[in-house]
Amino acid sequence: RRYRFLIRIILPLIGVYLLYLIAYRPENWISDTYPGLASPSHGSDVNWLERQQQVRKAFQHAWSAYVRDAWGCDEYHPISRRGSNLTTQGIGFTIVDSLDTLFLMNLTDEFRRARNWVAKELDFDIDGEVNLFETTIRVFGGLLSAYNLSGDMEFLSKAVDLADRLLGAFLSPTAIPYASVNLRRKSGVEAHFASGASSTSEVTTLQLEFKYLSHLTGDEKYWKKVEETIFKIDSLERLDGL
Repeated sequence: RRYRFLIRIILPLIGVYLLYLIAYRPENWISDTYPGLASPSHGSDVNWLERQQQVRKAFQHAWSAYVRDAWGCDEYHPISRRGSNLTTQGIGFTIVDSLDTLFLMNLTDEFRRARNWVAKELDFDIDGEVNLFETTIRVFGGLLSAYNLSGDMEFLSKAVDLADRLLGAFLSPTAIPYASVNLRRKSGVEAHFASGASSTSEVTTLQLEFKYLSHLTGDEKYWKKVEETIFKIDSLERLDGL
């Protein structure tokens, strides 16, 4: 019972609290958690502001190459300088996954361009399958974090659309979702390996995004689906302590 309580209640709360600290009190969170970073020891000649700017420049260098060679594509191949997609067309794996970084680095022009792409070009009505885990943590999660930081309803609207399509993966006879989902048909697709089995590490790592969307929208269906998966995994026979 203690294990179930820890998984269902305590861990999600810890995750939400950490997101709050990072989003709204970044300077206090860093100084409290890593005092060595905020206040280098006496005699240190490390210039942390300069390092911060170097990290920002490195990101801008990589981002500008993606914009130049692969704008709108899911993946960027820097050697061949081309982009590729994980399905029939791009669904924003790179752009959406970078929104929160663009915002936090105060790259306003880049963020605005990415936001406009999401509003005008991003379309999840695709007759193609995507991996449930990767799409949840990168695209679904990216939209939610962008909404959390900016308050822009466009991100929340897209997140709801995507989540409703991803829920199709949970329509399995076991309560353990399929590994992939067809976005247009909203139907689950078995893994193309391991005899179609889903990875338990993947399907139990979807809690934060779906439960946070329930929190934002007041619709419990997202929370209930991922909670059913946790109950099912918790009820399975354990072999060798696993």
